[in-house]
Amino acid sequence: MNGGVVPCASATVHLLLKPIDFDGIKQKAAQNGEFNPMLAHMVLEYVIASPDTQGRAYAKARTDGRGQFFFPNLPADRWYYVTAQALTGPVMASWQLAVYLYPKERVQVVLTNANA
Repeated sequence: MNGGVVPCASATVHLLLKPIDFDGIKQKAAQNGEFNPMLAHMVLEYVIASPDTQGRAYAKARTDGRGQFFFPNLPADRWYYVTAQALTGPVMASWQLAVYLYPKERVQVVLTNANA
């Protein structure tokens, strides 16, 4: 890595209508006061798969090799929460971005380790 920006390929990206409580996930993933990335990854997978979160889900995608993803034809004039995670070895990166989509607007979000 050498301090450079690394694109997060094959990250699962969810477009939600309400945000996820990442602080609660971090608390559940602490064992003996130490953060466990693998446990956090599993807890986040569980939260995303839950009926409550699925009821708030609008779409799902996976990033390409450059960390890019695409959601076509979204209704405008509303908030979306871009929620994603990538687990590479012992490192888990999570993102949650609030994006307001205006009519006829295109929003570009690229997931990298710099904005995790």
